[in-house]
Amino acid sequence: MLGLHLVTTSSAARMASSQTVLGERLGEKISSPATRGLHQEMMGVFSSNPFASQNLIATLKTMTADLLAQTKLEGKSLDEVDRRRTAVFMTFGCIYLGGVQYVMYKKVFPKLFDARCVGKFCNQPLREKLRNKEGIKALLKQNMTDMIFNQPLLYFPAFYIVKEALTAADEVGTGAPGHYGSLPSLSSLPVSRVVSNALDKYRPNMVSDVATMSMFWFPANFICYCE
Repeated sequence: MLGLHLVTTSSAARMASSQTVLGERLGEKISSPATRGLHQEMMGVFSSNPFASQNLIATLKTMTADLLAQTKLEGKSLDEVDRRRTAVFMTFGCIYLGGVQYVMYKKVFPKLFDARCVGKFCNQPLREKLRNKEGIKALLKQNMTDMIFNQPLLYFPAFYIVKEALTAADEVGTGAPGHYGSLPSLSSLPVSRVVSNALDKYRPNMVSDVATMSMFWFPANFICYCE
């Protein structure tokens, strides 16, 4: 279930460039000079501040995705929404999707995979893409790196750690039963304990979480990485 829900929150870093392109195409169809000017100013801000823009998009997107999941899929009213859960997704979106994955997809991937080859492949029409063997190889390598390395070893551990850290912050000093209630303050909480508890919770769910995510992202990445 967690993997299915995270499908709706994991696209922010991968889709940032696609959103920019979509915005540019939309701008071409805006007829009002005032609206077009506002649109161009917004795109200029995003282009000149890519990291901050990506972080904002990722944070808002994960918050919105969780609110939609709770109100539309689970049938909760706004008063019944689990705000702590939404805070977990917002924090994860800000730190990991907006930060770590920005660096991964915008900085690391271009160094791991021939940036010129990938750029040429992305700009080709579909017919030429199908004949570009080197581009197809790079596409497969990027996708497999994401499936084998990023999702199981970085993405999900990061989510469980963020969730556990917020749980600890809520429980410390309350006397509540569990791992953290008896601790007097956050300063007495070892980070290693949070990480260890988080990974203990992730291990039994690892196969199902990764499998659910992969069912969506393995085919979706072929679109993300070739546009």
